[in-house]
Parts: sequence; structure tokens; C-alpha cells
Amino acid sequence: MSEACEVVTDYWFDVLKFPILRSPKAMANEASRRISERQGMRIVATEERDFVSGRLPAEIWEITAEEWHKRQRRRIVRHASTGDEGAGV
Repeated sequence: MSEACEVVTDYWFDVLKFPILRSPKAMANEASRRISERQGMRIVATEERDFVSGRLPAEIWEITAEEWHKRQRRRIVRHASTGDEGAGV
């Protein structure tokens, strides 16, 4: 799932050219929260939201295009310095 999120986020910023990605997540969804943390996102708000399972506490996660691109450049440099050819996503 992490790899798919990387590709979708690249598309969001690089093809669609949106400046900010915001994603609501149910607080109880730990797996989804971990993906956002790994992608460098941060919590910018909390609120109640309607989900399929009902109304639940939610967090709004956010990352800007600038933050995303900076993170991607660091990732590529890190992989290049270790000789890992799987850096491109």
C-alpha cells in the first residue's frame, strides 16, 4: 500500500499540480496513519466525520508539494549513496 500511495502522491503534485494534499483519516485507522507518517505528512486538524462505519473522530493530515519534493530529493540522494537502485518512485 505504501508504494501505491507514493505513486498517487507523485501524480497529485507532479501531474495535477496541486499545491497541498489533505487526507482525512479515522483516528482508529492505525495502518493509514502510519502510511501518512512515513510519507512525511502532519496532522493539521481534528474533527468528527462520517465514515462507512459511522461518525468517528478523525484527523486531517497534510503535506505541501514543496515538502513532498524535498522529501523525495532526500530519499533519492540517500538511496544513491547506498548504491540502492530502487530509489525511483
